[in-house]
Amino acid sequence: MTSRHEEIRSDERTGDFFVGSAPVARPLDADWLEREMLIRGWSVSDLCRHARISHVTGSHARGGKRVDRGTVVKIAAALKANPPDPALADIAEKIK
Repeated sequence: MTSRHEEIRSDERTGDFFVGSAPVARPLDADWLEREMLIRGWSVSDLCRHARISHVTGSHARGGKRVDRGTVVKIAAALKANPPDPALADIAEKIK
């Protein structure tokens, strides 16, 4: 557990935020997340439902804004639990 007096710092190169040495927030690559949603046929609402996150948090993630580590884990778990639709993945490859 971190002391509430530990300094919050950011890594300018990665955009990550840290309390002490523990990462607490990071931006997601918006283009990557958009593609992952596209190949699953998901809207932001679908992402939020599958990841069990709020719509505001899902919109922040989709927009490339910083989200906390727990949100990144929830999004990753939702993506892993719901494989891409092969037909949509083929279409996404063609429009790259």
